[in-house]
Amino acid sequence: MSLKPSISKGTKDYLPNDLGKRNYLKKILRETFETFGFVPIETPSFERIETLTGKYGENGDRLIFKILNSGDKLKKADIKSFVDKDLGKFSNSLSEKALRYDLTVPLARFVSQHRNEINFPFRRYQMQNVWRADRPQRGRFQEFLQCDVDILGNRSILQEVEIILMCEYIFSKLNLKNISVNINHRKILEGIAILIGAKDKFSLLTSSLDKLEKIGKNGVIKDLKTHGFIKKSIDSLIPFLEIKGDFKSKIDFLSTKLKEIEVANQGLIELSSIHDKITKHKLSSVEVNFDITLARGLDYYTGLILEVLPAEDEFGFGSIAGGGRYDNLTDFFGLKETSGFGISFGFDRICLVLEQLKLFPKDLLKSSKVMFVNFDDHIAQDCLQIIISLRKKGVSCEIYPTKSKLKKQLDYANQREIPFVVMIGPDEYLKKEFIIKNMKTGSQSVFKTKNLIDEVMKLI
Repeated sequence: MSLKPSISKGTKDYLPNDLGKRNYLKKILRETFETFGFVPIETPSFERIETLTGKYGENGDRLIFKILNSGDKLKKADIKSFVDKDLGKFSNSLSEKALRYDLTVPLARFVSQHRNEINFPFRRYQMQNVWRADRPQRGRFQEFLQCDVDILGNRSILQEVEIILMCEYIFSKLNLKNISVNINHRKILEGIAILIGAKDKFSLLTSSLDKLEKIGKNGVIKDLKTHGFIKKSIDSLIPFLEIKGDFKSKIDFLSTKLKEIEVANQGLIELSSIHDKITKHKLSSVEVNFDITLARGLDYYTGLILEVLPAEDEFGFGSIAGGGRYDNLTDFFGLKETSGFGISFGFDRICLVLEQLKLFPKDLLKSSKVMFVNFDDHIAQDCLQIIISLRKKGVSCEIYPTKSKLKKQLDYANQREIPFVVMIGPDEYLKKEFIIKNMKTGSQSVFKTKNLIDEVMKLI
């Protein structure tokens, strides 16, 4: 019985044309990261489970893909916790490793582990896959590529400004216009939590606010009720959910509402300073907006947070990039006072946007420029010698692998979009000649074999 070919939900195969587009976007991102002075690193696809858990909040931890122990280690599973229905403890006893959920926590581990081998501030970029046990949907995969830049070891808000300027640089190069960079500050959110009497439920509050775009105001209110928020707290929160106006009017509103809360004032001052610095630069592709409901429901954020969204909500998903300031993440690994700021570009979502807007350049797939027709084994061997010489000169070329009907070989060249075909048949071989066929125009020209390499080079 044959097995029906299929892949797991939340994953994707990439055909050659797909990879041509993905490689184009990778090239733009990599060149930009290096232009801004970032250096590359890579970390393992899986980490020790204690490295990952407890950093993302309850929802994030729930989406971590755990790797099942094998052999003797599996025999050490805590059966008692299963009998006692402590499924969390039982699950942890089955696993010591997990696939990475993002690139930021592994970065914190990496910097802490290699602190004596790197220079601070440490400017790194990383382009690797991550895995999340999330419900697959358009623009949301269980395996996907993240492209991150982070600066660790310095608290200057110039880093926030630089990252926003990087967004402008990248989306300008991609010809994406009217991109929204929405910003907020976790200290402002903390101040709101204090004001509404829910300081002890700050993580639950940010988690609910983070769903606002998906479930709306009423959905957030329902979610808060589910998490035990009292009516008075919810009623006090509603004006913040309904805040409107430009940056200054929102700041003025919050300054009045939160004037007695010191932590909120710190956030407002810092946010205003970052916004003032950004507005001094002429941004053509991105617009910076203050979104008080932006929460970025990951526990490790402590300062400015941002999300990047395409111009119109026509793509069926949310942000295409996001990030923020984290002051204490390396503390988990014994490295104190090493604040960081970074952004993660949603590679797959950006690809979908560029695809839908038809912004990918044409002819991205690098194929052979020349194909030699195979008339017989003897001639094919001579053709291979010529091909070797052409490849040394940087010409991508190939020979059809078997002697077949000419039409079949030419059809193959057309399907591969190979622009030129070289034909050395038995008659041409005896005359020491060859034919070059232009596959686009159908025209053919005859030349002497001794000039073959020169004539091909003229065409490329």
